[in-house]
Amino acid sequence: MPDEDWDTLVILDACRYDLMAELDPFDAPVEQKTSPSTYTLGYLRETFGDADFPEIVFVTANPNFESIPARFHERVTLWDDEWDENVGVTPPEAVTEAAIETYQEYPHKRLIVHYMQPHYPFIGDLGRQLAEEGTIHYEYAHGDDFWRQLEQDDVDEACIWDAYKENLELVIPHVEDLLEAVPGRTVVTSDHGNEFGRFGIYGHPDGAHSPGLVRIPWVVLDDQERRSTTSGTATAGPIGEDDVVAQRLADLGYADT
Repeated sequence: MPDEDWDTLVILDACRYDLMAELDPFDAPVEQKTSPSTYTLGYLRETFGDADFPEIVFVTANPNFESIPARFHERVTLWDDEWDENVGVTPPEAVTEAAIETYQEYPHKRLIVHYMQPHYPFIGDLGRQLAEEGTIHYEYAHGDDFWRQLEQDDVDEACIWDAYKENLELVIPHVEDLLEAVPGRTVVTSDHGNEFGRFGIYGHPDGAHSPGLVRIPWVVLDDQERRSTTSGTATAGPIGEDDVVAQRLADLGYADT
């Protein structure tokens, strides 16, 4: 992905290719690419490795980012100060705001912006209603979560799909706000997909493989104005996992990888 032609790369966590193609929110061709992994940490490791990226600033809401050794010109992590305890995730508006501020500070750098949506928790009206009613659960540590419920037929697949789709619909306006504020060639993509029971796979576990997990969208949004990029230094490396990162990963249902 760093070798592709973009000024801004937007990563929508766990967004399936077919869902993006169905919604077609940007009125632009939705191409299909293959992810190198079926889960976020694997995607980050395979995509960036331990290389230096002095021309890139990385804004992210996904705490898995702290576990990769790659170095960037700047790393802006949002799961500490911008985490919303009411919904159990960093909301998309906080990501957009931070990304715009980062662009303004580094206008001559390539920009990567990683939103958590449409990855669960489902924070739209339907998603919140399902959680409040107890229809779906998020007790990952106790093995009581909606993927387990779906596997055991305790919740309807269409119900989970609709909440997932709603999460994508919810993040799109915030991506559009970013597009309006940040010039250049923007690509919207994902790190991996999700499965809802096909091939006996639920969610996006490490070690599983299916089209729904590795097919990701690639939407190119050209702007008349391209950004000029300067290199510089890549000194922003990982700080290392701390208690906050560990808790955020647990809140999002990530097991140790």
